[in-house]
Formats: sequence, C-alpha cells, structure tokens
Amino acid sequence: MNKIKQFLFVGLALIVALPVGAYVASSDNYRIQSDSINFGGQLSTSANYKLEDTLGEISTGTSSDAINLQAGYQAMAEDVYLSVSSPADVTLSPTIDTTIGGIADGQALWTIITNDPAGYSMTVAANTSPALHSSVDSFSDLNVAGTGTPDFSWFSPAGYANFGYTVEGPDLDSSFLDNGVICGVGALDTLNKCWLDFSTSAKTVSLKNSSNHPTGSDTTIKLRAQIDPSRNLIAGTYQAVINVVITAL
Repeated sequence: MNKIKQFLFVGLALIVALPVGAYVASSDNYRIQSDSINFGGQLSTSANYKLEDTLGEISTGTSSDAINLQAGYQAMAEDVYLSVSSPADVTLSPTIDTTIGGIADGQALWTIITNDPAGYSMTVAANTSPALHSSVDSFSDLNVAGTGTPDFSWFSPAGYANFGYTVEGPDLDSSFLDNGVICGVGALDTLNKCWLDFSTSAKTVSLKNSSNHPTGSDTTIKLRAQIDPSRNLIAGTYQAVINVVITAL
C-alpha cells in the first residue's frame, strides 16, 4: 500500500539566561546556591512592598563603582536562573495511508522554571516554509482565518494535506486563550482547541511576567497533520524542524 512512513517534529531549544555563579553545596537532587551565618531574619510583605532582612550577617551588598562585589546572602539572592527541560523529537501517529487519508498527532512538553521576577517567554518558529515536507512534496501550513490568531477548531478542507499546532499550559499567550467559541478572546484554555499554522517568524506561545520558582510551568505543543486522499500526496518520510526559544525576561 502507498503509505506515509512517518512524520518527525524536531524541537530545538535555545536557552537565554543570566549566568549563575558557583554554589556552596550540592547533591544528586539539590544545589544550594548561597548560604549565610546569622542568628535571625524574616520576610515581611504588604500590598506594595516586600522586605527580607537578616540579623548578624556582615558585609552585605555591593561595593565600589569599579568592582561589583555581591557580598552576603541578601546580595546573592539577586542571581537569576532559567531551567528548561529538553523533550525528545516527536513522531506523529498513526502512520497515514495516503490512499485513504487520515489524521496523525503528537506532542512535546517543556517544563520551565525561573526565579526571574520579570518572568520568561517562549516562542516557536518553523525552520522552513512550508514546515512539514519531504524531499519531493510537502504539507500545506494550516490555513487560518486571521494572521497570528488561531482558529478555534481544527479544519483541513478537501483536497489538502495540512500541518498545524496548538498549545496547552498555565502561561499561554492570550492568542491561544478562548471564550469557548473564539480564540484570542477570553481566559479559557479549552482542550485541543485554538489551532495555528507554523511560520518562519517567531510566535510567542507562552509568557509569564513573574517568577514561577520553585514549582515551574509546563507548556505542551500539540502537533497535527491531516491528509485528504484526493491530495495525492507522495508517500515518504516527512519532517519539520521547529525552533523553540525560551528567554528569561
């Protein structure tokens, strides 16, 4: 039978973060970035302010215009880090018989943790246009009604082979949120809705404007390819390279 062998989604993560200095102690599961010797202190907060103090510690803060020395526990707390998991490449399934058509799905998950008070952003961009292709043929990028705004429901018309994605997670860009009917409006994350085409231009899919330490945030990109048998797509192995960039803000 004339079959598409497989679809491959290759996620490339480029991590941009502030450098992290040496640590004072570690194990297989934990790392203590900094410590102090003192006899007291507490964290105090109000609606507008946060004060963290310590008693008995000396030489806390930065020194001189020429040398930036972060001395003491309170100064060390200013260090910012970004931790990102690295998912494996994704093979969409099931394999599709091009003579009868069908749908293949797959997904990749990133766990992002940062103590940056400004948060982080996550963007995606296809390496090529169209994104999913073989050496002789290609899927069309999903045709959506509005540029950069997902369609609420997946739709691939007769005569087409289409490829697109949606995103799930707690920090979704507003374009992937919905009101149960339309995307880019409301505050819902309706499961398996809000589908978009990949572009070679970076698209923000996840954004948080505060620290999510220590629990972190999971963002899942769900992929879908659909073939209509009248498209006569040439059988073979089809691959898309997707660049994922996660940045501490």
